[in-house]
Amino acid sequence: MKSMSRRKKCVSVVLGGMLAWGGVLAWGGVLAWSQPGARDQGAQSSELAARFAEVEGYFPTIPSKDAQMGFQISTQVLEVLVKGGDRVKSGELLVRGDDEEELALLKIQEIRAATTLPVSRARKALDLARIELERAEQSFEGGGAMDLEVERARATAAVTAIDLETAEWNMDQERLQLERMRKRAERYLLRAPFDGQIDVVAVDRGDVVRETEPVLRVVQIDPLWADVNTPVTMSISLALKPGDKAWLLLDVPGAPTVIEGRIIEVSPVANFAARKQRIRVEIPNPNNWPPGLAAWVRFSEPGEEWRPYMLKEPTQLTEAATDEATNPG
Repeated sequence: MKSMSRRKKCVSVVLGGMLAWGGVLAWGGVLAWSQPGARDQGAQSSELAARFAEVEGYFPTIPSKDAQMGFQISTQVLEVLVKGGDRVKSGELLVRGDDEEELALLKIQEIRAATTLPVSRARKALDLARIELERAEQSFEGGGAMDLEVERARATAAVTAIDLETAEWNMDQERLQLERMRKRAERYLLRAPFDGQIDVVAVDRGDVVRETEPVLRVVQIDPLWADVNTPVTMSISLALKPGDKAWLLLDVPGAPTVIEGRIIEVSPVANFAARKQRIRVEIPNPNNWPPGLAAWVRFSEPGEEWRPYMLKEPTQLTEAATDEATNPG
């Protein structure tokens, strides 16, 4: 029993040390920009973050739209038209399942919905019934037909009128059924739900996938979002609301970059234990930087000292910020 207790203690110590060391590495990785002299640069970045941030801690940027897509039904994959990294437009076909049977049924239904033969037949039958009724009434007035024959002709005309309405009703049903068949066939097609990029494709041609099984992921990274856990005292004192400005110091490889964004969501509730409130900030991303970069946040406008770090043109970092980041001191 004592040896088992010692083993448990040893395992606990080892795991604790590994977790602590992992935390140190993760923090160092967040604060160090990937340039020569990473240690000095990381220290400088840490100092910049401490001077910039009004909200304690850093927050990861996330895609503004993120869709994990899969089929609504089990099927075999017939076509994969995209790969990771591809840019796609809303409505663009990405992956096609085995829709051949549905397409055959759809063609049959298109023919059924397009034909007007039942309606034409019913209309001709009604025309004939009306002619016979007219002749029967004329014959009755001349004494050549019995009252029963006239009543029968009237009933026949009424029935054929109902037959015409039924044929027209059936045609409407066939058209609705055609739309239903089209929707059924669409279940085998995965189309881009918005303009964005493919993150990952998890299937290949010939794979059999079950319903709701992930097939691919589509993201939109311009703009980016950051969910900022803000102290309630700060959000109330600043009266933060959607539309207000916010500034993020972004952990961009090469040089720290300040980007102006705006608040798009303010959570109506706060976490009692942490006394924090979620505030979602949206920032432009013309450089298509990947989500997951660390961001430090403030809600008051940065001073002149931060002007060299402000993002001005896509794909370009200001020379002053780059020089200061790569040549500290």
